[in-house]
Amino acid sequence: MKYRIGWAAADITPRCPVALLGQFEQRVAREVRSPLQAVVMAIAADGESPAYWAGCDLLYTPASLVHDTAALLRGRLPDFDESQLILSATHVHTAPYLNRDAESALVRYTNDDPSLLQPEEYRAFAAERIADAVVRAYHAMRPSTVKTAVSPIQTGYCRRVTYMDGRAVMYGDVSVPDFKTMEYHDGGNTNILYTFDDTGALTGIAANVPCTAQVVEHKEYVTSDYWGYTRAYVREKLGDVPVLGLTASAGDLSPRDLLSTMPEEPSNTEEEGARELGERIARELVALVPDARTPEGGVYRHLYRTAYLPRWNPTFVEYRRAKALIEELRKTEGEDFERSPFTKDSVPKFEYSEAEVTVRRFEEDIEYVPAPIHVLRLGDAVFVTNPFECFIEYADRLRAAHPELQLFDVQLACDTMGYLPTRRAVRGGGYSAMIFNGQCGPEGGDALVRESLELIDMSGRDE
Repeated sequence: MKYRIGWAAADITPRCPVALLGQFEQRVAREVRSPLQAVVMAIAADGESPAYWAGCDLLYTPASLVHDTAALLRGRLPDFDESQLILSATHVHTAPYLNRDAESALVRYTNDDPSLLQPEEYRAFAAERIADAVVRAYHAMRPSTVKTAVSPIQTGYCRRVTYMDGRAVMYGDVSVPDFKTMEYHDGGNTNILYTFDDTGALTGIAANVPCTAQVVEHKEYVTSDYWGYTRAYVREKLGDVPVLGLTASAGDLSPRDLLSTMPEEPSNTEEEGARELGERIARELVALVPDARTPEGGVYRHLYRTAYLPRWNPTFVEYRRAKALIEELRKTEGEDFERSPFTKDSVPKFEYSEAEVTVRRFEEDIEYVPAPIHVLRLGDAVFVTNPFECFIEYADRLRAAHPELQLFDVQLACDTMGYLPTRRAVRGGGYSAMIFNGQCGPEGGDALVRESLELIDMSGRDE
């Protein structure tokens, strides 16, 4: 099938100093180690409206950023609708805040230094740069073909450790006597899309890697983590070929193998580890170009749906317990402690966050929350998005239902709805599987799978 495809990239690096989002403590960056990018692919089959996909070096792409970017595109693109726009995040932990508020105090913007770049300023800046790149990608659209490949390299590892008593702990200690096993399997294949112009020249790469970009997640500088090294290596070997970084479902994964390390292996928390991982991915992207295959089937379709998923709501017993904890903290910490609850070590971060969100959700009594889902079908290669840090079991279920398809599952797209844990994870507890970590629990995950499968099925039907 013939397509029209265009590429562009935007520099979304903030000015410094700026507060960084991604950890519980407030970090301030005063230098840039590698620029943040938004890489845009505009794609359509002949006669179809384009889809515009921007992969951004951000922790997440909240709905506010999607709306702001879409507002800037209206009138600049013919017949543009926000449903054509997909923003996804590489999940770096060394990029700025985009919003000031959050459901949990653990991730709210609380820095009162006016000299820092403020969240609203950065969001407006990023939206403007992304919108400009989308317009440039649209004007760069040319007759094109696509090919796909699959790399089996290991990138993401399960980060939830389970113990003999049933507990689970993110990044838990595996050397203790009561260690049982990792909660689920490691990440799988990296799916790759190559695009070529009508002369056969390579014009862009989309890499769907089951590993978040958080090797150097604790650092106090701005960086694109391993993706900067991936892009630099590809540029060195293939020329000025843009690389669209897409994070596959990896809510229970990270770049760290907790079970085994090789002697003299680069540190998976330092720049040397980011370079090793980024270049390892890039070598695969370069090496597989000659062996890439043309997707089978002459179907192009882009579908969008706002799915309403059951919210993870507490029981009355949990609500009463949470209220009691907050009242006790008010007595010991003072009536106004909730303005900045974590300035004292005496306020337990996870317990307070769990109580705070439990009370709010019970009193709000919202049963369903909207979740954006995009499906982009290119023959038997199908991209499907979700707005979560999605545990990989849910992606496994999509692949198992359609073994005939090459499925590119992309998390953290078009909103930020937190972690989406499994039933096994919720039983084990721990960070990433607590109510304050995400809008939906396992019932929401089941609904997401149903809605995604319905869209995938619809994308393959004749009009």
